Amino acid sequence: MNRRSDARATFLTVLLTCLGLLLCASAAPPGPGTLLRDDTGLYPRVVRLQHTGTSHSHLLAAVVVPPDGSDPGLSPIYESLDDGHHWTKSPIGTVRDPEAARGLCCIALFELPRRQGRLRAGSLLWSGSVGQQDRSPHGMALRVWASTDVGRTWFFLSSCAHTDSQQGVWEPDFSLAADGSLVCHYSDETDPTHHSQFLAHAVSRDGGQTWSAGAPTVALNDASLRPGMATVRRLGAGRYAMTYEICNWPGASCAAFIRFSKDGLDWGDPATPGTRIMSNTGLSFAHTPVLEWAPGGGPDGTLLLSGQLLMDDAGLAPTPGTGRTLMLNTTGGTGNWIEIPAPFALDNVYDNYCPNYASPLLASPDGRRVLELGTAYDGPLCKPYYGTGAIPGSYHVAHDTRGSGLGQFEYVGAWKADSGHHFSDAQNADVNLRFAGTGVTVDLTGSGRVSVDGGPDHAVSGTYQSGGLSAGPHELSVRPLAGHRLGLTGATVQLEQ
Repeated sequence: MNRRSDARATFLTVLLTCLGLLLCASAAPPGPGTLLRDDTGLYPRVVRLQHTGTSHSHLLAAVVVPPDGSDPGLSPIYESLDDGHHWTKSPIGTVRDPEAARGLCCIALFELPRRQGRLRAGSLLWSGSVGQQDRSPHGMALRVWASTDVGRTWFFLSSCAHTDSQQGVWEPDFSLAADGSLVCHYSDETDPTHHSQFLAHAVSRDGGQTWSAGAPTVALNDASLRPGMATVRRLGAGRYAMTYEICNWPGASCAAFIRFSKDGLDWGDPATPGTRIMSNTGLSFAHTPVLEWAPGGGPDGTLLLSGQLLMDDAGLAPTPGTGRTLMLNTTGGTGNWIEIPAPFALDNVYDNYCPNYASPLLASPDGRRVLELGTAYDGPLCKPYYGTGAIPGSYHVAHDTRGSGLGQFEYVGAWKADSGHHFSDAQNADVNLRFAGTGVTVDLTGSGRVSVDGGPDHAVSGTYQSGGLSAGPHELSVRPLAGHRLGLTGATVQLEQ
């Protein structure tokens, strides 16, 4: 969300105004999405239970129900036993934090993969940001609750971060570092003189009973910049990736970034912004990026990313793909990302705390499908929806997707373009496609010479296909055959599945 200094402090006030006065913008429920809860439910989170029982199709989801005059605020827990295709109509448990009466926002849900302190493997952790509506004299806290009975009952454990001031702590996310310690990542406003907001992390070595003091992860020298919304996932080769937004980024609103760690604790120089996430067509996400990892696609697996708004190549205006697009990367988060269809469409998405705000993703164990949860207005209420979709095994690169990054054509020499293809008959004309995948099919008209990774040329007329490649980066090169005109309409890259 656009991070004005009081944006999240007014989160609850605005919601209650909507409920009471029916003044909020509304939209029809999204097309193929299915209701998770037919009532208010914000900031959904989802987890796969991999260390409880024998079924990896067992999922739990949580949402935020902010406090109102009759309820102090709570987080109901829903259950799916078929990998997210169907969910319980009523909660199977509820986190009821008495401190939530002072405000509740921005939750996290996590399953412990191994014993931590007195908590056995399969225990669940929940954390929420509480206290934003009444910060004096108690400040705010990221309060951590635990469940040892698959989400049925919950007990208070600790706070992984807290303040004694008017400044806030927000947006928790949990991970397990390489040394087995539990890490709580969060957004921190407690140093307003030097940082409008920064990302921090605290570490626990006893299962969340006690925590270290917070240490900066991303703390930029420009005090007006606001890093936030961290999500951390461990990659297939053991590295860690963190995505986050930086609000007030020049010309890009709340732009999505990524950075990496070898051990889940050391994320490099906090003063550096990281790498901005861009698609192969030059588009980017603005606001609330959420990361997910899936097996397959390469040594590091496949990374999937959601974001609230899909922005144009200038980063200034939302595109029609907003609310219906994810991004995918098969090169460990480096290079360009590709755009893929989201599991369902969320309409009327704009810079607001409800529509498509921080939509979580969960990949299937085989890496072929992805579950998405997202919120949208139904009249005055912000309701949570869900849907599942395929993770594509290939993607198309149009001939006019130009550049030198992954998934882009780089034209060298005398090429011309019309609405359907690029063409040339010049002997010094080359076009190169850098891609990450296990095969490539290039659609040609006329005749040309094609090579992959600097290998031998092949004279080709029409379609050229190369398969059996490793999952790492490759380069396809094409040039006109002597005396012939060559046309290029595009290429299809095969991904490892």
